[in-house]
Amino acid sequence: MSEFCRIFQALGNLTLFFWTTLRTDCVIDCPQLVNLEINYCTTKTGKSIVTSNSGQIMVLAPKILNFSAVGIFPIKSGVFELENVKIQLSDITDVKTLAPTKKILYDLVTKMFTGLCGAKILSLDLKTIKALSALFEILVSSYSPFVNLKYVKVPHGFEESSMSTYLKWYLLGACSKATIVATLPQHKIVIRQGSWFEPLREAEGELAGLVSNPPYIPSEQISGLQAEVGKHEPRLALDGGEDGMGDLLHLCTGAASMLRPGGYFAFETNGEDQCKFLLNYMETKTKGVFYDLKVVSDFAGIQRFVTGFKVK
Repeated sequence: MSEFCRIFQALGNLTLFFWTTLRTDCVIDCPQLVNLEINYCTTKTGKSIVTSNSGQIMVLAPKILNFSAVGIFPIKSGVFELENVKIQLSDITDVKTLAPTKKILYDLVTKMFTGLCGAKILSLDLKTIKALSALFEILVSSYSPFVNLKYVKVPHGFEESSMSTYLKWYLLGACSKATIVATLPQHKIVIRQGSWFEPLREAEGELAGLVSNPPYIPSEQISGLQAEVGKHEPRLALDGGEDGMGDLLHLCTGAASMLRPGGYFAFETNGEDQCKFLLNYMETKTKGVFYDLKVVSDFAGIQRFVTGFKVK
């Protein structure tokens, strides 16, 4: 690779501007990246324009929640999970200025959409829809690159009937349940009550995260707790058994089966000794199930939490 651009490893949000065509590859390697915006502007006025490129943008990250692109450019994605993709050409006044030929435009659209094939939600502005519609003669013989798509979001006021059948097929063809919407459905919060994981059994292996402040006080220490804790909290919420580890170990076992691959967990403990015990337990008894196990201190500097991820 002739050029390798490595961005800071801890970066969570990143906005990039490209003021010239890509002549070499640019690699964005950010393990913590969540939100990425790329503005591909190659004219003196700052307007995005589609051109032939010899290089491509490569993105490496476990999961990106929001990817926003201004312009059409070649991109290769090493993202395991890609939630929302937004593509816009709103600064282009004439679609004919997008590319010298339809073939160049099609080649770049294909490279870009193939790189973003894992997107679950694809949002397009009117200019992008118009530009894609101009390719109907080529799209009719093309396969849809999207494999995880749930929704194609179009601007309010845009009629689905205005979109050509060929473009619909190109966008939705590989995802039979995907739909075109102007407003994304709102997710509902569901509250369930029960003993530990029992109410969630139908979601086994699907939980994205697990956070718990379980009972972790050893039984013999309950009587010595501060009055504001011991006299105002039910014993059931405090007593963790003989060594205080009973419920914490139950959570470890549950996390192994309930979390999906890559799922995150964070458990609060009684302090340093329990943190070390729990960490050792997960590294030995559940070896190979979790990774990136850490002990995290509270604001008082006391080792208080154990965190990690389920292996992918």
